[in-house]
Amino acid sequence: MPGNENVLPVPIQLVLGGMDHIERENVSAVPYYFTISTEGKWEMLISAGDVEVKKGDVIQIPIKKTVVYENTVSLPCAFCHHALGTVLKVQSEGVALVESERNISSIVFLPILDGMIEKDDLLGVINVFPIIVNR
Repeated sequence: MPGNENVLPVPIQLVLGGMDHIERENVSAVPYYFTISTEGKWEMLISAGDVEVKKGDVIQIPIKKTVVYENTVSLPCAFCHHALGTVLKVQSEGVALVESERNISSIVFLPILDGMIEKDDLLGVINVFPIIVNR
């Protein structure tokens, strides 16, 4: 695999925020290669409260704080862990840099049935793998 030699920074715009505000920040980023471990950890995404969901209405659901440590990547588990729907994405507080600890505080959920998500329901699982950044 080629190295990262002669890779130039790319100007990008980060769009950050939450349900009540959006912020934009212009930064430069450099694509890079990484080596991933064959040993990982399952992290559970657990509902922090009761939420009513409607089939087809994508919704943000608060979860119990889940920490993803620096120099790890997270991959979704392909299995559907809740009968009412599936987790599309996880959302962290602030910028989700691989070299920083990330705190997942909510998920984006796609309901396939109407119903009630209850506190402590398992909504999904992410597979977390340590990496080595090859700069």
